[in-house]
Parts: sequence; C-alpha cells; structure tokens
Amino acid sequence: DSPLNGITRNPWNTERTPGGSSGGAGAAVAAGLGPLSIGTDGGGSVRIPAACTGLVGLKATYGRIPAWPASMHGDLANTGPMTRTTRDAALMLNVLKGADVRDPLALPPTDVDFVAGLDRSLKGLKVGLVLKFGDFFLDPEVEAAILKAADRFRALGCEVVPITPPTENGETGRVFVAHWFAALQRLLQLYPEARHGEFDPALYEQAKIGAGLDVKTIIDSQVRRREMAHAWNQVFAEYDLVLSPTMSTLPPQVGRNVPDGPDGRPNPYWTNTAIFNLTRHPAVSVPCGISSIGTPFGLQIAAAHSRDNLVLAAAEAFERQDPLAFPHM
Repeated sequence: DSPLNGITRNPWNTERTPGGSSGGAGAAVAAGLGPLSIGTDGGGSVRIPAACTGLVGLKATYGRIPAWPASMHGDLANTGPMTRTTRDAALMLNVLKGADVRDPLALPPTDVDFVAGLDRSLKGLKVGLVLKFGDFFLDPEVEAAILKAADRFRALGCEVVPITPPTENGETGRVFVAHWFAALQRLLQLYPEARHGEFDPALYEQAKIGAGLDVKTIIDSQVRRREMAHAWNQVFAEYDLVLSPTMSTLPPQVGRNVPDGPDGRPNPYWTNTAIFNLTRHPAVSVPCGISSIGTPFGLQIAAAHSRDNLVLAAAEAFERQDPLAFPHM
C-alpha cells in the first residue's frame, strides 16, 4: 500500500492483500505477468507474499545468496526466489548462489546442484510440527490445512511429531523489532529533516521509535538473538525439518498491515517467519490448499543451516502430491 504507487492487490481475491513487502513480486508471478521474481526477506517478506499468493518463496541460509548494495537491516535481510514451482526456485538458487567479493558476509562457493537433489526420498526423516508459536490466535482453516500437510509428510514416509518451539512469537517480535527499528533510524540521518515528510508514515514512525532505543535494549536483543539461534540449532540437531504455518491467519483485507484477531483488535502475531531471519536458518513457504475466501495457505518448511537442498527437496515432494492450479495464466 505504497503512498507513492498505490495499493497492490492479491490476484486470487482482489479484496485481500498479496502480503509484503515483496507483494508486487508475488502478485506479478501469481497473475502470470512473469514466471519468476526476486523478493527481499528481512522478516518474512519473501515467504509472506508467497503464502498469500500461492507461490514457492525461499529464504535460503543467510549468506547463500550474496547481496549488494547491503541492506540497512544487515544480516536480517535476504534475497530469494519467488516462483510458481519448487523446481523453478531451485533453478534460480543455482544461479543466485555463490560468493561475491562485495558482500563480506557471503558464504563460500558451493558446487551443490539444488535441482539435482529435488527427487530425493524423504522416507525416514524426523519432522517436527509447530502449529502455534505461543498462545496466539490460529485460524481454524489454517490449522486444518497444516494438519493435512503434516499427514502428507507422513504419507511420504516421514515421522511427524508435534513439538513445542523453543521461542514464542511475543519474544521473537520484541527482539526482531529492536533490530529492525534500530536499523531504520538511519533513515533519519541519511535524509535531511526537510524531507522526512516524504516517508511512508508508518516507516517514519518506526524510524523515530528506533532512534529512541537505548544501548541496553539493543545489546540485550543481540544477546537474546544468539540464544534463540542456539535453541533452534538444538531443535535441528534432533529434527531434520520443522513444519509450521507461514501465516496463522488468512491474508488481511487490502490496505491493512495486520489482520484483526478474534477480539476485534489488531493481531500483531499473524506470521511465523521472523524467527528464522533472526536465527539465519533456511525456510521455504509452499502452497498447501485454498481457503474459503479463495486465497492459498502457506506451509513453512525449515531446516538446519546450509540444508537449503533439504528444504527444497521437501517442498518438491510435497508439491508433487497436490500441485496448486493457478486460475491466472
């Protein structure tokens, strides 16, 4: 809902948002304007619009895809493919992967062919299932879709076990916001005060909040982030994959940043994506059915660091069972 260019709508239901912030990328591919796009994911901005528009959206292990110029959000920010199929996402990753001397945080080059491994069997994998990241609202339609997806993984030969996540969305949100807003305050330094009125109002408010954060808050959030990553490393030492809803609700109405909860108040905990930006683990969103309002559901599949090939193979195996039929060609 850019004040500069207007509202982008969801091709599946134009009264709903395509998600963000790479909503234009998601809407374009879903509507058939092109077969693939590149999104940027600092807290879910590839996976959220992918879930809203029925795409495969990949946030690879941090550094697998180098980026330049650097994002002001540092190592929260990822660049990744948004496509209609997992195979196309793997093809894009083969092109985008690799080192770049301009990016000091890029991972070393890899000779892994992410397409060649798509047909691997998932039989015998141990899979954790997280329905809720804390005591927050989960739409019954989303819950039913994710439980059905878990059954499909069982049919593929996986052992699927419900687990309690080591982090919950309330604390994740607080840690994420400290990182995000602290980075945004740089906007107030980069642009003269006379131009601050040109910012998106919500972005401007976040930058001002970031400018008011004290050093203790920022350092404490960095410490807690490391602890969160350690906790999830322990999970991935026991489980090959973790499944969860990409979003806990249906896409909000167009022009809304967040949906309302069952109490009628804005629900800030409607996505489950930011945790893997904080921990840097690979995660992909794949479509897993259609809701009563005609928009797709998104299933998030995550794995240990550098197991990008595994999350793609899991997404491909799941997609083969029930590929999404796009009405927009």
